[in-house]
Amino acid sequence: MKKKKILPVIILIAVLIVLVVIYSFLKNNNDEKNKTTEETSLKVTDIDSSSIREITIKNSKGEMKFSYDEASDKWKDVNDDTFKVDESKINSILSNACGLDVTRELDDNLDNISEYGLDSPAIVLTMTDKDGKDTKINIGNCNSNSGNYYMYIEGNEKVYMIGSSFETSLDISVSDMQETTTEAQTTTGAEATTGVQTTKEQTTE
Repeated sequence: MKKKKILPVIILIAVLIVLVVIYSFLKNNNDEKNKTTEETSLKVTDIDSSSIREITIKNSKGEMKFSYDEASDKWKDVNDDTFKVDESKINSILSNACGLDVTRELDDNLDNISEYGLDSPAIVLTMTDKDGKDTKINIGNCNSNSGNYYMYIEGNEKVYMIGSSFETSLDISVSDMQETTTEAQTTTGAEATTGVQTTKEQTTE
């Protein structure tokens, strides 16, 4: 008789445990989603891109430096006056770097930056504004699980994770920053066409 009375109680407790587990799972899942949303909208720089006068990019391919010439209203390669800089690429880099969104803020300080490859950064972007103030963004190792990169901003004691697209935009060589004009392409095409016509005329003769 006792067993018959105890059995419903045991079943009730088992059901209650299952409900608590389900509730806990759903709550944690929802918290994780909210956390992810917060992480992906974290902005770590808020700079007026029009105030930037110099940018320097240092990576495995070398070091390049560009300055804004107010007289011509154009960006120039500091080391080569004849180099035609692709303005759209400069503007794209500045747009991203001056309003930089990170995917995660790590609960860490710069005492452990060697773990993230930030003691000797793979990429360093330095932006100098018209008042001579520098903003230096350092990018270190890639996180193998997320594909994102560790980074920190000089003067800020926190380590962040940044999306791979920002790292890719800075992993470039000087030649990648050169302007490619349609005029040059048109000239090349015209020369090729002229060559074909000359060949046909010679064949006809």
